[in-house]
Amino acid sequence: MECNLAVSSNLIKGFQSVFKTLGDAIIILDEFQNVVFCNSTANFILGNCNDRLFIRQIVKEFRFYNCDRDREFKINSFPLKDFIKNQGIRELDLYLYHKKSGEGIWIHIFITPLKDKKKLFKGNTIIGRDISQTELPETDLSNNIFIDRLTGCHNRKFLLQKIESCLKKNRQDRVGLFAIILLDLDRFKIVNDSLGHEIGDKLLIALSRRLESCLRQGDLVVRLDGDEFAIFLDNIKNLNCATQITDRIYKELILPFNLNENEIFVDVSIGIAISNLNYQQSHEILRDADLAMRHAKKLGKSCYQVFNTEMQARAMEILKIENDLRRAIERDEFVLHYQPIILLENRTIIGFEALLRWQHPERGLIYPSEFISIAEETGLINTIGFWVLKEACYQMKLWQSQFFNSSLTTISVNVSGKQFLKADFINRVQNILKETKLNPYCLKLEITESILVENNRSILSTIEQLKNLGVQLSMDDFGTGYSSLSYLHHFPINTLKIDRSFVQRMNDNSQNLGIIRAIVALAFNLKMDVVAEGIETASQLAQLKRENCQRTAFNTYRKTPTRIRRIKARKE
Repeated sequence: MECNLAVSSNLIKGFQSVFKTLGDAIIILDEFQNVVFCNSTANFILGNCNDRLFIRQIVKEFRFYNCDRDREFKINSFPLKDFIKNQGIRELDLYLYHKKSGEGIWIHIFITPLKDKKKLFKGNTIIGRDISQTELPETDLSNNIFIDRLTGCHNRKFLLQKIESCLKKNRQDRVGLFAIILLDLDRFKIVNDSLGHEIGDKLLIALSRRLESCLRQGDLVVRLDGDEFAIFLDNIKNLNCATQITDRIYKELILPFNLNENEIFVDVSIGIAISNLNYQQSHEILRDADLAMRHAKKLGKSCYQVFNTEMQARAMEILKIENDLRRAIERDEFVLHYQPIILLENRTIIGFEALLRWQHPERGLIYPSEFISIAEETGLINTIGFWVLKEACYQMKLWQSQFFNSSLTTISVNVSGKQFLKADFINRVQNILKETKLNPYCLKLEITESILVENNRSILSTIEQLKNLGVQLSMDDFGTGYSSLSYLHHFPINTLKIDRSFVQRMNDNSQNLGIIRAIVALAFNLKMDVVAEGIETASQLAQLKRENCQRTAFNTYRKTPTRIRRIKARKE
């Protein structure tokens, strides 16, 4: 029965003492849906309703799902505003999911319209009772399996069902396109490590809200896992629709997030995949969007890529290389070639650089540029890297024993950044030196500039321990990376290596030659050795001697006679 009462302040005051003692949430709205009154229980369940913007606030803060009396769950968000406008008595169960706190409750809602003596609509009385602990709907959805608990967005399970439904419809009707936009935060781990996981969680919540603001009606933001989100775009005309929304997202993310007085800027890598009749299962289009996103991440920050078939072919190739790499370790398919290091003043060989090669049973000799990055991604680089180190040390010890009157003093071995950062790196190096009986001074580890720039403190500790052992360090490909000269003052580097690209182009113009002169002068002032890589002509050799470059590594890629193949060393 409708309440034939007008909403008045006197009426409310008369019932306030009664309302406050009730355990149910009570909210009274006027005809404009402003909050006229709410008791303490309502504030406890819904948050502060006293700002007189109840409807707008609650639609903004909560996600609604209604449940029929037969407990049939409705997936689509529930239009509470339109429901309240209905002037009849309504009763329903409602699931309220708070987007910010990540918490949700089931409440039973009873809405009664308020009318004056002339039967004119004057507002609503809303009574809500928390039934989360006593009368949970008997359905798996009471556990909220389609909603991400942190952000309030839909989750992967919901997205897969949504895609499956659209694929089925497209196979039947062959109409309509949809797209998946997959986003991954760049360097999100730094936020968690520096500001804590609480701020990291708040950033994910705030990001999901911004993403929602960039979308059309009916589009969905989905949190897949961790800092990875997906956007489902339904009923699009072409690819331009997806790229326009992507551009909108990048513009929105220019502004920083302000969280607990911390100003945080974020960059995202984005991959886009468009539906087509070739997709049979929902996970396939997600896979392709992920492939596109990973391509974007390799290109740099704030970049997006659209999936194409070449990406999938490359992914299959990488997977095969990964599988072959694992077998290569077991089958002893790796070999070392040794590049001589020459002292220019008398052209004597004073050492070697160990160069890793993969003797593939089908593809032949494979160079590191084709497989090292895959080995780093899979973690196989540690096994391969320490194998190289041990083999090179054994070989150098063997040569020194065979040619004890020679000038051989050092064996140079490249070390991956991931290998260098391993907690047991120093112990592994010590054990190899002990096992091979090689003088630590004869081992020179080659690292890149990027290691020094990105991991200053931890790397410094490792370098100091290596120095205490007597192991030398060389900076490889100097001048091609970050070129942060200030780091050379902080790290005890013994040798700078001039990249072959500078050597091979040094006679092209004065600028290239000037770079070599600058590196040689820098090394001289810092009391470091300097080695030039990739000499191929007599004129290059003569020019380097004139520039006072002490040592060189001859190019062994094209000049086979200068290459010394691995001599199998027997362990003593």
